[in-house]
Amino acid sequence: MTTYRGQSPPTQFSSWYGPSVSSRHLVHLARLYGIRPTWADAWGKAKRVSPETLRSLLGSLGVAAHNDAEVRHSIGEAASARWRSALPPTVVVEQGQPMRLDVALPAGAVDRIAYCIELEPGGRLAGTVGAESCAVLRAKQSLGLVLRRVPLASDLPLGVHRAEVTCGSAAGHTNLIVAPRRSYIPPALERGERLWGLALQLYGVRSHRNFGMGDLHDLAEICEQAAGHGAGCVGINPVHALFLGDPNTYSPYTPSSRAFLNALYIAIDDVPEFATCERARHLWNAAAFHTRMLASRAGEFVDYPAVAALKMPVLAALQHCCREAGPASERGKAFHAFVTAGGEALRRQAAFDTLHEHFYRGGAGEWDWRRWPDPYRRHDSAEVGTFVRQHHERVAFFAWLQFEADRQLGEAQRRGRAAGMALGLYQDIAVASHPGGSMAWSFPDAMLNGISVGAPPDAFNALGQSWGAAAFSPTGLRATGYAPLRASLAASMRHAGAVRIDHAMGLQRLFLVPDGAKPTEGAYLHYPCRDQQLVVALESQRAQCMVVGEDLGTVAPGFREAMADAGALSYRVLYFERGWSDEVLRPQHFPRQALVTATTHDLPTLVGWWRGRDLEWRERLKLFADESDKHSAWAIRQADKRLLVDALVEQGFLPSHSPREGSVPPEGFVGAVYAYLARTPSMLVMATAEDVLGDSEQPNLPGTVDEHPNWRRKLPGPIEVLMRELGPLARLLAR
Repeated sequence: MTTYRGQSPPTQFSSWYGPSVSSRHLVHLARLYGIRPTWADAWGKAKRVSPETLRSLLGSLGVAAHNDAEVRHSIGEAASARWRSALPPTVVVEQGQPMRLDVALPAGAVDRIAYCIELEPGGRLAGTVGAESCAVLRAKQSLGLVLRRVPLASDLPLGVHRAEVTCGSAAGHTNLIVAPRRSYIPPALERGERLWGLALQLYGVRSHRNFGMGDLHDLAEICEQAAGHGAGCVGINPVHALFLGDPNTYSPYTPSSRAFLNALYIAIDDVPEFATCERARHLWNAAAFHTRMLASRAGEFVDYPAVAALKMPVLAALQHCCREAGPASERGKAFHAFVTAGGEALRRQAAFDTLHEHFYRGGAGEWDWRRWPDPYRRHDSAEVGTFVRQHHERVAFFAWLQFEADRQLGEAQRRGRAAGMALGLYQDIAVASHPGGSMAWSFPDAMLNGISVGAPPDAFNALGQSWGAAAFSPTGLRATGYAPLRASLAASMRHAGAVRIDHAMGLQRLFLVPDGAKPTEGAYLHYPCRDQQLVVALESQRAQCMVVGEDLGTVAPGFREAMADAGALSYRVLYFERGWSDEVLRPQHFPRQALVTATTHDLPTLVGWWRGRDLEWRERLKLFADESDKHSAWAIRQADKRLLVDALVEQGFLPSHSPREGSVPPEGFVGAVYAYLARTPSMLVMATAEDVLGDSEQPNLPGTVDEHPNWRRKLPGPIEVLMRELGPLARLLAR
């Protein structure tokens, strides 16, 4: 997870693949599709990608490369791809820059070229240009085509428009996305003000009323109370839609869809129908129900199946009462408006949830949609349409869950802002979604199959990582006008003042690992970075929502600078920020356009870091590469503790006699660290709930699934204790 700035690998490695022409052709084909045949590890050592991995990744892109003949044919197809249609499927342009389209047209005599743009807000813009004003960029003589640059009107509004260009009998159309250059940053922060916030894992919140899993009522209370301490935001883990038919699948970073919400976060007692719904109250008042709820609430870890078993029947009863009130009721009208606004995307999500529940059958059937009967693998099949009609009440139930979850999340944001928070909610957007989830089912042509997003080995994960998440296809994104990316961004920004894009380097490149391969057998696939940055900026400005790009890990040269130019805040973790002589970076040297924090959900808490709790876990689970790796990690930790205490002493936050070793951190250590961060010029400082409460256990241990209780840990104290302990730290952060 460290940021590394080692040398980039050499650009020519064809000799590594041997002298054969076929090997060089395979490497050439991979490059044509954005696959790098080499990568550099965390220590700057170049690694060669195997031919098997290149062929596997090309196959996931839909490129035939099983043998030499297919490779040669695919190279030819790639060379002629731009000429097969007059326009590319999507064109992304920056507002204020010259508006133009590069159109493949017949090379013969051309007089006038016409264009028509259907604007997203409504309306139409049309015009014609003379051929003499359309520069010829290049020609394809074998096809009798030339590529002409057609200038458009320069005052196009922001949005996703539909453009068509015609010239005689030739015509082409494209999604024309006009975006601002930079993402939104609140004016107060632009003027030099600073904010601080509290970050927490919502599922792990303890309260006197929840079901053993933090919910949206808890979140609203935390927002109000944290605002009273002066917090500008409350940061939460991704609350994306998971799999309601299988609550054992609960990682927030491999969701079913990033465009919808996890309905298990709904607070039952905040649903408007709860006060009058006799059916729901009957379930709620049963002695057995309360016994199970109290047991779940008292448990050491979140028991997702137990929470789902309690909540889902009550939610079904509440939805039934809402439906019985009729479409003319206030709630009926609100639900109808939500469904109308959700459109086809909501219909697909609700249909998927119903199908997944139907086919999985609590573990007795098929979990993954790719194993469902063939007609049900496409959201637009006649069989799916028939299924939706036959199960319309259940489909409506799942749509209603999204409606209520959205309402409650919006209420948490409203209450936080009303209490004085400048940003309110700071939401996390996962890097990708589960290949067996609703987003992959809804956009099958925009996803890559047979591969997983991951990361190469680094100092914290010597074996590398494969996260089991499905990546977008670069060509599929363009074909859809970046629709799934836009939907994911808009959904997370809808009720937030800021979002964090997990593994933001994915806007530029992703490290992909073929299914069944080791993480060290992956390769980088490059994406249209500037296009995606502009899409992020468009959604950010629409929602007036600030963007933080999580840029930890192996960061390509120039990426952080490009993200800063696009208006995103860098994500700086104290553990990794070092000066020239390896000392801890002094506060004044942190960048202004950044979020700073001591740790993250994937890293040890401050107390856990000092005690080496993460290293103990890695040793127990055999996550070190070898004994030398283990001893080196402990030695580095001891040296880092000395460096950090020295920095805290130098800045006056700890006395000079503070211990630099041992299992117990110096008195006032956590407060001193956050006071240090509060002295930076950075726009936003985040404190984690685990640090506020002095917890030594981290929410997630990368490289593990079930071996460590990832995404199940509860906070060691309830909301009241969290808020009490936040008070002294808040005074340090406010500086």
